[in-house]
Amino acid sequence: RRSPVLALLCTLFLLSLAGIPPLFGFIGKFLLFGSALEAQQLILAVAAVINSAIALYYYVKSKEEVLFLCHQAATDLGMEGLRRAEVLGGTAGERLRTALQYFIEQIAESLKGCFVMLEGGMLSPRLHRQVVKRRDEYEHRLRDLVAEGVASGVFVPCNPKVIVFAMLGAVNWVQKWYSPDGDMAAKDIAETFAAYLVRGLERRGMDVLPETSCE
Repeated sequence: RRSPVLALLCTLFLLSLAGIPPLFGFIGKFLLFGSALEAQQLILAVAAVINSAIALYYYVKSKEEVLFLCHQAATDLGMEGLRRAEVLGGTAGERLRTALQYFIEQIAESLKGCFVMLEGGMLSPRLHRQVVKRRDEYEHRLRDLVAEGVASGVFVPCNPKVIVFAMLGAVNWVQKWYSPDGDMAAKDIAETFAAYLVRGLERRGMDVLPETSCE
């Protein structure tokens, strides 16, 4: 929790060592296996595959653990964005924009290809509870920022819970469609998204959002 970015990088390095696609470790092993087969070194290729399987089990015990690590890494990035926002300070709107911008940029760059949904049965009850607890902590801190903005007059009156659900619903899909080869860099997309999401809350004249109940 103290160094989420470092923890994420270490996790990615371990997965790369295990040869998980589409990381560089997988590409290297793929090229190695191909070269061995082209040279008709079948025994060498089989030995390399077995070694990769052993390494995968050593570094990551199950697919469930990979899924759990992806969820934890994403939430850690969100919490790091909130921490940075608090350090930089500013109004509730400025801090919310900073937190969202960091989160969007990092999940697009660091977690590309790691789009995961938290659905029933995908994790054991123990791991599911850990993910939900951490996710709820992040969501509640975002709600507190929205509520602070409403109380200070920066944001229009609204239901913070509904607003945060809408924000994260949009943000979490960035990993699904973002491409590093696209027209916009992750940083530009993050700035655009964060500004757009926060601007929709900012008070302009007599604007008021309906305070929908969401218990």
